[in-house]
Amino acid sequence: ITVRDTVAPVVTCPAPITVECGAPIPAANPSSVLAVDACDPTPVVTHVGDVSNGLLCPRTITRTYRATDACGNAATCTQLITVRDTTAPVQVGTLADQLVQCDAQVPPPLAPSMADACDTNLTFTVQTLTQLPCGRMDSR
Repeated sequence: ITVRDTVAPVVTCPAPITVECGAPIPAANPSSVLAVDACDPTPVVTHVGDVSNGLLCPRTITRTYRATDACGNAATCTQLITVRDTTAPVQVGTLADQLVQCDAQVPPPLAPSMADACDTNLTFTVQTLTQLPCGRMDSR
């Protein structure tokens, strides 16, 4: 009688997760994978690798695990990790207010120093105030 196991384990990955940008990506954890095999009570689960979609927002990482039984039959599963940026950039330091007497004394606009956990290529919009008669300000 020859017993030949040709059926791969049934493997179930952890549920998809979402993490905030800047937070650490959870480490791969083969023990979080459920692997069941008809012939091998303890199939070996390994982390195959992570593949990123290469985008900044949202970034997705597909984490792959493989379960292999004693006869070399293997099956894989994937876990999706989504990295979202829901936190606005913050200003680092402050720009000093300035009071000038004439339009010609108005300095050119300066971009504030900003920081963001995910994006290092920030864009700025500068709001210019124009003085109206009697010292009122007009926002444009």
